[in-house]
Amino acid sequence: MNSTGLKKALAGAGVALALGCVPARADAQPPERAYAPGEVVVELDDGGSTVVELEPGTPVDEGIEELRAEPGVRSATPNWTARAAVSPLDQGTSGTPGGWAADQWSLLGKPGGIRAPAAWDRLDAVGSPGGFGVTIAVVDTGIAYADAPGFAAAPDFMPTRFVGGLDLVDDDSQPLDLNGHGTHVASTIGEQITLGQPAPAPDYLAGIAYGASLMPIRVLDANGVGSTDDVAAGILWAARNGADVINLSLNFDPAVDSCREAPTVCDAIRRAKALGALVVGSAGNQLERQGARRALFPAGAPGAFAVAASTEDGCLAEYSHYGKRTDLVAPGGGPARASAARPECADDAIPILQLSYACFPGDCSRDRTTFAIRPDVGTSMSAAHTSAVAALVIASGVAGADPPASRVAERLECTARPAKPRRFYGPGLLDATRAVNPKRSCDA
Repeated sequence: MNSTGLKKALAGAGVALALGCVPARADAQPPERAYAPGEVVVELDDGGSTVVELEPGTPVDEGIEELRAEPGVRSATPNWTARAAVSPLDQGTSGTPGGWAADQWSLLGKPGGIRAPAAWDRLDAVGSPGGFGVTIAVVDTGIAYADAPGFAAAPDFMPTRFVGGLDLVDDDSQPLDLNGHGTHVASTIGEQITLGQPAPAPDYLAGIAYGASLMPIRVLDANGVGSTDDVAAGILWAARNGADVINLSLNFDPAVDSCREAPTVCDAIRRAKALGALVVGSAGNQLERQGARRALFPAGAPGAFAVAASTEDGCLAEYSHYGKRTDLVAPGGGPARASAARPECADDAIPILQLSYACFPGDCSRDRTTFAIRPDVGTSMSAAHTSAVAALVIASGVAGADPPASRVAERLECTARPAKPRRFYGPGLLDATRAVNPKRSCDA
């Protein structure tokens, strides 16, 4: 029996073959069983193989027993988890090597995490560590990437990882950060990691696409405010100058509801996509009340990839916009939306920690030379996680050589871990390990 026939047979037996289900809590799996909960690797008599995802609550051993009895099945085994070969020694807030893992829940295998370590291993194996060879434009408040009068370079970036950028606020080529937001976003995307030997303290945290190049594009001023025309110009400049991924952790007023109100932005996104760049945007926040069921512009514009925010246990964040025009959900931190939450999310509140100015998210007008690990929550953070994973997908080759933006977007969606109800989560939760795994096909 071929893999298609097996899928039909197993579907008839009530076994789910979707690309994922809501993951079990970390404490639901015995620590001695180092395999992915709810997943079974099935080898077929015709030589093919597939990963079967069990119905929620089905023990893996029971699923294996049932699958082994199916005709055409040569073997059924747990989807064993390999120990990470790329083991960052970044110290985080603890000051001890490896302490980053206690701070960065969003990168790990917890219910709300993106499972970055196994993805790092995959990129290392194919010779593109941390997304090496991919350029990510951060269209934001700038980045603390260099020393200048009144400014200092953030201490956990590799200077060689920056490519030339643009400051559309001050009309020059030095897009330094006057706010701290852009640096926080860029740190999640591409902060360096420490491997081999511990570094002197402080060693801060880990970036997801730590090998990628960062392109700073400043379109927001010291107060985090900018114009549609500058955003449009920043998107187009980035695409024309080699950006593979363009991160937009910013939003317009809800009154901007279509391309009629922001035609230059919509045109820039369309042209950037035609040039091969994936434009990733934050779906939007309502920090004083629940988010609405639509992504704000520019993330909600045609051709953009809009990302909502999730909490540490994988539930939709209370403040996050979602639903219409939203493509995916990724870590943003903070509390969960009650109507979309499972019981285990009731106490979720942990933010996203990353390196920025010590004053961030407050007023940084007096000190742009001192840095610290700082908290923030929002769809800005979820967009940053997604842009970084998009870079890993491109560098891994799993979507093909020099893949078009639509192919990368499809890969992010089809490898997401589904969560219910779908009206809140769309295709599901961002998963870096699935996204770069060549055995995960998106050609169904």
